[in-house]
Amino acid sequence: MKKLLILMILSIAFYACEPQKSDTEPVDETLSIENEFNMIRDSLLSENAKAMVLINEIDDSISAAAPMPETDPELDRGRKIFVKIDQLKNMLEDANKKIKVYESKIRKYKSENTDFSKRVETLETMIREKDEIIQKQELRISKLETELQMTREELSSANEQIVQITDRADQLQVKANTAYYVFGTKDELEEKGIIIIEGETLGLFGGKWIPNPEADQTLFTKIDIVKDVSLDFPNGWVIDEIVSAHERRLLELEPPGAGSAKLTIYDPEVFWKNDKRLIIIIEEE
Repeated sequence: MKKLLILMILSIAFYACEPQKSDTEPVDETLSIENEFNMIRDSLLSENAKAMVLINEIDDSISAAAPMPETDPELDRGRKIFVKIDQLKNMLEDANKKIKVYESKIRKYKSENTDFSKRVETLETMIREKDEIIQKQELRISKLETELQMTREELSSANEQIVQITDRADQLQVKANTAYYVFGTKDELEEKGIIIIEGETLGLFGGKWIPNPEADQTLFTKIDIVKDVSLDFPNGWVIDEIVSAHERRLLELEPPGAGSAKLTIYDPEVFWKNDKRLIIIIEEE
């Protein structure tokens, strides 16, 4: 930054120290050449001053962008800064093109005389130092752009992992909250293969009804145990037996009002803890 300020000061000093011609001095060929030189020199210095202002602005933007942040909002800010840097670089490129044109024109005066030669060399030194600063800036910008790209890719990868983990967690939560129930008479449930008899003697005596582990899941009604704590129950029917491993004390059959009867589940977490398939044998009142 100090170097840039020195360059700007040198530009102004160079212009101020130029020999001024008297209004009364005769107009001759030498004066014409001098005036032509001064016009080109002034244009070159003007464009060089503009270039240095742009270089300063780019330098400030680079400082604002570094170090490269890692959070998403800060990355957005970093990308906006690089948009500004690109705009400044385009303006600087235009200024440099004009400088090159004036520089090419003014070089022809180096062979005119020693005075011109020294003045042209001073201008060339000033321009060369400016170009060196630009080259260093380009390296810094390239490094920051690489870091930005890497950070963006890393952040994108991390976000994808977070989404996958979140989706997986949601799936597990949905699975944990999913349960099934079915109501029916003994004959209906047995015919559908939902319940089977266990421990029956000679096919006639003893035994008890148990859930069939191979029962068709599509015969059950799917529910969310958190949201669905009140189940529709057939009017005119009562609970005969709970075949699944659920505590009857946590169930209450409410008589029908305007609609169907309701089977209310108290403490769903405890009720569904050991078995996610509720099987109830019903009978008429």
